[in-house]
Amino acid sequence: MTWFGLSWFSLGRDAAAAITKAIRSVIELYPEVEEYFRSGTVGPHVKCIRYSIDTSGKLKAEIRSR
Repeated sequence: MTWFGLSWFSLGRDAAAAITKAIRSVIELYPEVEEYFRSGTVGPHVKCIRYSIDTSGKLKAEIRSR
């Protein structure tokens, strides 16, 4: 699972600018992640995926998003 990362097409360009952009995007999402952990509210940029196994042994995924 990846929460954030550099785009593959940004490699070979100005690495410092690409890293700065990735860090800024994470900082902007931080309040939404904190709100999810505090109240369970899923923000506009956060997706919550819950996995469970049903009685027949099949994996089920429930996706909660805004």
